[in-house]
Amino acid sequence: MSIDWDGLETAGVFDPKHEKALERRELIEFLAGEGATTDAMIAAHQADALISLASDSYALSHGSFAVAELAERSGFPQGIVEDLYAVIGVPVLDLENKRFDQSDVRFLTNLVDGPASMFEISELAEMMRVFGTSLARIADASVSVFAQGIEQRMVAQGATEVELARMQVEAQVQAEKLPDIIRLVLRHHMVASIRRSRAAMTAADGLGARVCVGFVDVVGFTPMSESLDSEALAELVSTFENRSTDVVTRHGGQVLKHLGDEVMFLAVDPIVACTVALALVADFEAQGVKPHGGLTLGTTVTRRGDYYGPTVNLASRLVNHAVPGEVLVNHELVESLENESGLVFVPAGRRMIRGVSEPVRVWTLTIADGD
Repeated sequence: MSIDWDGLETAGVFDPKHEKALERRELIEFLAGEGATTDAMIAAHQADALISLASDSYALSHGSFAVAELAERSGFPQGIVEDLYAVIGVPVLDLENKRFDQSDVRFLTNLVDGPASMFEISELAEMMRVFGTSLARIADASVSVFAQGIEQRMVAQGATEVELARMQVEAQVQAEKLPDIIRLVLRHHMVASIRRSRAAMTAADGLGARVCVGFVDVVGFTPMSESLDSEALAELVSTFENRSTDVVTRHGGQVLKHLGDEVMFLAVDPIVACTVALALVADFEAQGVKPHGGLTLGTTVTRRGDYYGPTVNLASRLVNHAVPGEVLVNHELVESLENESGLVFVPAGRRMIRGVSEPVRVWTLTIADGD
């Protein structure tokens, strides 16, 4: 693609007298080779995003037709196509934007021939919304890890503009391998989810899901975070989420979500749940912070991969009644494990819990001496 050097110089994109003119020239030639026009370079420069233009051009090069043609090729009414993409969190805001390609056609036809043939429309829409929000988070995490990791290291090491641009394109290329990775990971998680669901439903006799729900948070996390700069705060949050996820998974539980300074986890087996809660407390205490937690066993309602109901609410609120280093549990969990060796439940009295009309009997979970 030809380069309008005069136009770029007039717009301030290229200054032949600048000390880094050769570096900028190399970047411009690279961008042109990736399909970026002079106008696109000027617009990106004005938005302080010239280096990112290469990866943007790479991503856009995959699109070949707009939504109307996608509808025609797939055999769906355009309104239905727009609704489907809105459900997965990708709204069609520009009808002329050529963001779609043949893979979008396959997506729509496979959707009809596959999941749509098994589920009710409302069920399919619910499942697709979950996929959309989950994949959006994966995309955000991938971009964040790149920007805060690889890119920052390259900048610190004095990488040139074109080196940064090439790396951004390479990241896009590598991202295309994610579907195979996601497919494999999803298969393993589907197996685990089926087993958890079967066990939880059996324990609940078909009425909801009978599971253990736990919350562990770190005392003083919020005041600590308010005193940190952005880089230190990002490191603190990353460390907390990574360590808690590793501990929960390693001991057989499932992380449901992170809520700032709090991790919410799930386990069908009460012994596993207790082990996870104690392991989290021990791990964070070893890091010099003060964790405390709440853990309950009971019937819950599950929807879109999340859990709801009094059992969940009680676990969340028990955290606020636990002192640092303590895990409080409910009566139902204690009853289920009263003859279990290795775990000790020390009576901790009755507590008035917000949202519960009567005082709630609680116990402190500990490990038997010598274990």
